Amino acid sequence: MTRRFLGLVAGAALALGVISLPAPVAAATQAPVATAAPASAVCDGDGVSGKRVQALYVRGNTQADRYGQLVGQFQTFTSQIDDIFVEAASRLGGGVRHVRYVHDASCKATIANVVIAQSAMADVDTITNAIKAQGYDRADRKYLVWYDAGGCGLAFGNGGNDSPGASNPYNGGPHYATVGTGCWSWQASGHELLHNLGAVQGSAPNATPYGHCRDDEDIMCYDDGGLPPGGLKKVCPGAPENQIDCLGDDYFHTNPAPGGYLATHWNVANSDYLIRGGSPYPAGRITGVTGKCVDVDHSQIANGTAVRLWNCNGTGAQTWAVQNGTLRSLGKCLDVDNSGTADGTKTQLWDCNKTGAQTWQRSGSTLVNPQSGKCLDVEGGGTGEGTRLVISTCTGSAGQSWQIPA
Repeated sequence: MTRRFLGLVAGAALALGVISLPAPVAAATQAPVATAAPASAVCDGDGVSGKRVQALYVRGNTQADRYGQLVGQFQTFTSQIDDIFVEAASRLGGGVRHVRYVHDASCKATIANVVIAQSAMADVDTITNAIKAQGYDRADRKYLVWYDAGGCGLAFGNGGNDSPGASNPYNGGPHYATVGTGCWSWQASGHELLHNLGAVQGSAPNATPYGHCRDDEDIMCYDDGGLPPGGLKKVCPGAPENQIDCLGDDYFHTNPAPGGYLATHWNVANSDYLIRGGSPYPAGRITGVTGKCVDVDHSQIANGTAVRLWNCNGTGAQTWAVQNGTLRSLGKCLDVDNSGTADGTKTQLWDCNKTGAQTWQRSGSTLVNPQSGKCLDVEGGGTGEGTRLVISTCTGSAGQSWQIPA
């Protein structure tokens, strides 16, 4: 789509750079179920002071209030967005980055339930004017807005440029990342929030004219109608589709090379809306029977890649992060094939999707998949290299004993 400039009437005209996103194929078009389990992000200070991302659910005053049904799903979206910043910092320069959300005492992002006049639900402009009138216009806020009406994604606000200093308007607010029901997904929400944080500047090496990029795989890259001849470039083939900054050269790197683009231009990794310290998720190798490591077959990242035992070798295929109830390697999750529950169901690598097939809990030295009630095990009691990992009834056998990063 195109970048345009709007005047929002709120006492004075305000020129806002607006970037729009078409609906992704995988975007949720129906309301998430009420049983969605909220996931945590990260605590920082008192949860409200200073520069923060604040999440809102917005509906008209004659609409059904679906807040109770949706709040858990929206909190999970905030956690999933946080996950990609953690991964990107680890991959692109090292260190830790988390989103600094407005949060409660349990570290869950708070989702405000905002009710406006039904007539104000007409479009994004009127929605934004209405929430601004309720005080959601703070200069220290980026607002992540899920509005209960048809539409997709738009990002706009206080402007910004490609200058590297802390005084860049992208380092302030207010900015608004608005997402309608046609794009209620963490991917679309994260995309719009990244626009609010300053991605992607037109001067970036792989920028399109409309605020995106062309070097896939990257959450900010798609054909927005401004691609040069040759279209999208698969510079990071096979990488997670929604990772941040494929090569760390356009908008995010925690330690860019001196004199390089991100050392001399706006770098999202330096945003005051990100937490720059703290501990990353526990990560390392998972070892089992005879001291062998849990290994992704041949370091492949295609969905369905086998997970197996192998002699420990220190490669990325044997590095697992314990992250919000999942076990992650190479940007994907340890998954029970087809959400199976029967003994002997194989495990595999799969795109992280927050389903029960990817949830694991420690119980002593075992790893339990709560959906099935079964334990991670070695197939057939095997101990040799290449032995597949499966789920089976928990027995406390040696094949179900694992040493896990802590």
